[in-house]
Amino acid sequence: MIHSILIIGKESQESFKKGIKIATDFLGKTIKNNPDFFLLQAPDSIKIEEVRKLQQSLSLKPYSSSFKVALIHEAEKLTLPAQHALLKTLEEPPENSIILLTSNNENLLLPTILSRCQLMKISKKIINLAQIKTSEDPSLMEEIFTIIKATPGERILIAEGKCPSKEEAVNFCQKQALGWHFLLLSKNDLLNLNSQKAKITPLSNRQIVNVLKNLQESLLLLKTNTNPKLIVENLLISYPF
Repeated sequence: MIHSILIIGKESQESFKKGIKIATDFLGKTIKNNPDFFLLQAPDSIKIEEVRKLQQSLSLKPYSSSFKVALIHEAEKLTLPAQHALLKTLEEPPENSIILLTSNNENLLLPTILSRCQLMKISKKIINLAQIKTSEDPSLMEEIFTIIKATPGERILIAEGKCPSKEEAVNFCQKQALGWHFLLLSKNDLLNLNSQKAKITPLSNRQIVNVLKNLQESLLLLKTNTNPKLIVENLLISYPF
């Protein structure tokens, strides 16, 4: 599962608003007085002691939501010891925890922190799907929406048609991961999918991230001798209805 997202933008306040929006979506309720939400920010620097307090809070089970969500605003203000302490949490995140970071200068963060985060860049210009070179297959998003609308039995039939071989199953999962990543960007107003279905499909950030997690796990399983048909069937059944 994706446990950490780094929101990169030139304007600090815009990145903060985006972080609050994502946190609210994961929690399913307002962050105000929410015992499962933690905000870490400082005018000058964020020290290791503050990171350690955050780690203790995240180690506890969620109180009223499915997740505990932490937002570290202007993460570039983390001192080097604080970054190293945070890295341990990013490498072994507590169960049911989401860590959001914002930054207007990711170059001040450890490369290992960047590698552990799903990067989300805020641009004043919204990207159009047609401009993305890797999205050459126009049926990719339609395929995802078809699966979402399908019944469990129909999803099993779809899986049977997608995995006559391990290679084809891997290719299918990789394309699905790309499409769901596009949905995550679209959900946060960073990508224009040019699709009415994308606008009306009531998917939350939490649901999209869970699908991406399952796709990652499926791709790992496909490297083993596990039956590719069974892997893809279980994957599609796990998609939200």
